[in-house]
Amino acid sequence: APFGGALFFYTHGHLYDVKSGLDGLARAAAERGASAALFGHTHRLALEQRGGVTLFNPGALSSQRGRGEYGVALVEDGRVTFEHRRLCQ
Repeated sequence: APFGGALFFYTHGHLYDVKSGLDGLARAAAERGASAALFGHTHRLALEQRGGVTLFNPGALSSQRGRGEYGVALVEDGRVTFEHRRLCQ
């Protein structure tokens, strides 16, 4: 999905077996020309670069595993930055 001059690839992580690693997700995003991949499934915070793609998992807003975590993507002139935030400290 294009947004603000950046191309995002978003998916539920089980489709790319993210619990076993993030290489498959990074490859799928890169094949589509995306600069960022947004994913879930693990309920764990993630922010890293692989193969020129930023991989971002916001965590879990509400679940037995989560602590009220969420993510923010800021897009400016095609550049994307990500932040993890918490509802409660």
